[in-house]
Amino acid sequence: MTDRTENRILTELPSDVETLANDLVEAAADCQGSPARMLEWLHRRAKASWPVVGEHTLQLWELLARTAAVDLVAVRALEPHLDALSIIEQAAGTGTRRWSDIDTDTDTWGVFAAEGKGLRLEASATASVSSASSHTEFRLNGIKPWCSLASTLDYALVSAHVPEGRQLFAVDLRHEGVRVDPIAWVSRGLSTVPSGPVSFTDVPATAVGEVGWYLERPGFAWGGGGVAACWFGGAYGLYRDIRAAAQQREPDQLALASLGRAARAIRDGRALLREAAERVDRGQFLWADALALRGSIVAICEDLLDIASQALGPAALAFDDAHARRVADLAMYVQQHHGARDDAALGEAILSDTNWSPTDPMIGATE
Repeated sequence: MTDRTENRILTELPSDVETLANDLVEAAADCQGSPARMLEWLHRRAKASWPVVGEHTLQLWELLARTAAVDLVAVRALEPHLDALSIIEQAAGTGTRRWSDIDTDTDTWGVFAAEGKGLRLEASATASVSSASSHTEFRLNGIKPWCSLASTLDYALVSAHVPEGRQLFAVDLRHEGVRVDPIAWVSRGLSTVPSGPVSFTDVPATAVGEVGWYLERPGFAWGGGGVAACWFGGAYGLYRDIRAAAQQREPDQLALASLGRAARAIRDGRALLREAAERVDRGQFLWADALALRGSIVAICEDLLDIASQALGPAALAFDDAHARRVADLAMYVQQHHGARDDAALGEAILSDTNWSPTDPMIGATE
């Protein structure tokens, strides 16, 4: 029997969440580079009780990391779905109308909030749903870029431009006015997760939060940390590959050094994510914290990719399908981090907030 600690990446889980984690890992293993099995699993298990970000953040990130360690395509379907459900709950807490006519217990969701040069999605207000309600309906028109899995999802939260700024909307992707534009998705990493533009023509939409709320809410930073947990899970999957290779034959000094270097990087990343999750739960995790965390986790992922290349050589890339996919998928996935531009945003945040410091002690640490 496998020790429970063998599967643990960030933290141990309560028994009910551990059961959910085991089911997720099994579904991820069935994916084998295709999101279909995970989307089917979400349809079947959509009523599952998920750890709530902001309350049990580390448990949620553990679920994401474990899934990613098995198959990064699987977590690319899972993470946006959970993020969308979390955003809807956060919006409900602001007093704005939630989607009472949408069954989030059975449908799959995505989040489309990227912007692209020359592409613009606009929302225009229409009449109120009823004279007894102050709720305003909207219509979406335009093109939204980088819409992952749009042709296979049921609904999405989509950001669009309104006269006062940008606002988030819930949209039925099966509406006749939604068209997934054909693209030549040639990426070797996440090859089964096409992320192209979607055209919206007079598509009904319901506002989720007020203008500007999506980007200004604390949960925006929390979601950024969740994606970092996914990246880290992919890096942990590479660590498992490196360790397994060292166990299969008598390792030389270089193989031992690679394993040790990989272990140091994983321990560093684990500590960063555990600290970040605690900050989230205490309401002390700002966008600057998310930028710092994401940049550090990406550096760890790049380190693991480099170590794996040196330790495993070309044979693993040529003959080990799971490892080759993991390398390609992780290299593509971390492109969501914007490198020097995100570091510049962190620098700007530091100068605008004199209370933020990279030397803040670990929460709960002894000074």
